[in-house]
Amino acid sequence: MMLIYRYIFFPIFYLLTYTFRFAHPKLRAYFKLRKNPYKDIVIPKNAYWFHCSSGEIEYAKPIFRWLKETHPSEKIVVTYFSNSSLNSIKKIAEIDIAVPLPIDTKGKMRDFINLFQPKYLFVARTDLWPEMLYQAHAAKIPCVLFAATLSDTNIKYTNPLARYLFQQLLSKLSLIICVSVDDASRFRSFQIKKLEVATDTRYLQVVHRLQHKKALPCQIKPTKPIIIFGSTWSKDEEKLLPAFLDLLTEGFQIILVPHEVTKKHLSDLYEEMDYQCLTYAKWSKTSVWDNSEILVVDQVGYLAELYSYAEVAFIGGSFKRQVHSVMEALASGCLTLVGPKYKNNREAIEFQEYWIDGIQPVQVIQDKKHLLARVRKWKKEQNRKKFKASLISKVENLAHDAEKTFTHIERLIQSTDA
Repeated sequence: MMLIYRYIFFPIFYLLTYTFRFAHPKLRAYFKLRKNPYKDIVIPKNAYWFHCSSGEIEYAKPIFRWLKETHPSEKIVVTYFSNSSLNSIKKIAEIDIAVPLPIDTKGKMRDFINLFQPKYLFVARTDLWPEMLYQAHAAKIPCVLFAATLSDTNIKYTNPLARYLFQQLLSKLSLIICVSVDDASRFRSFQIKKLEVATDTRYLQVVHRLQHKKALPCQIKPTKPIIIFGSTWSKDEEKLLPAFLDLLTEGFQIILVPHEVTKKHLSDLYEEMDYQCLTYAKWSKTSVWDNSEILVVDQVGYLAELYSYAEVAFIGGSFKRQVHSVMEALASGCLTLVGPKYKNNREAIEFQEYWIDGIQPVQVIQDKKHLLARVRKWKKEQNRKKFKASLISKVENLAHDAEKTFTHIERLIQSTDA
């Protein structure tokens, strides 16, 4: 398998991406990042190496904090795939060094490992690069896959050839920490010997952020219950903006948080809202939001905190292609609504199966009419306050269970240091 990857598949992939780099800004950035990436940095030897791509860094943040509390002398090195991860990585105080993941060739990965000499390799969620694993394994570096999931529809699980290739990668791992018993069962079918279970570490991160909220530049002082529309795309807004007047009539205030806050998108959004006779306040121009009915959040970075003010949350992307994370809304105790394109999100599926105080925490809507029906039914619920508290408690319990990840990692550290 590695011979095909090493000498046929990856060279073709590399040649194509390198050839077309001038036509694609992200490809240019990818290759630019890897030109002399270790210049002017002090390289920590024997560090804990984490590889996390883009949003997967959220799964690693709780482990960073735990490591620095329990093993304060140890260094943490993070590799990332693209520069889209840089902004979030730079804000993480526990990370000692962050560098781009080397190009996945035998020579580049071996050079990286020889230079940094990491103690362990931790991979978040799914981002397993073949040469990275093979060279780490060859260097006798224990490799850990954490917050691991594998659905029963995944091609790596259902297709015989994909299963074989995936099994070759998994065989290089010293430990897999799965997020559920069902996931562990599927991984076990690959004849994996060292498997453990703990819930998703992102629950820990979501709860941590809610317990350490950032200060908001705009004070939220609503006079009515709030419905928040979080991380919405144009397709979501096209479907749901026509319902806003009805929602206001039902006695709600609305917070709208677009995923994109580009000048073009906001201009189009305001034009459509004006056309529909919706009055609104702009977050960047507002110091206190109270009596106005709609607040448009035209700056990024505040959505997680804003969910705490809402009773009902709609999660964007679910009318476009795939839903964004529902965790923050659930952790804030919101009745969480998603559009039809939600099956990419594990929690959006799982929380439809839970019933808390007689209420389904995640519910699917198909259109404006469906949204209004859900909201009107919600207004009649007698257990709204109890539901919010119970849902918050449910997520906190899941976060507590995720702390088992630390126990499993500590056990590995003790066994390899002995």
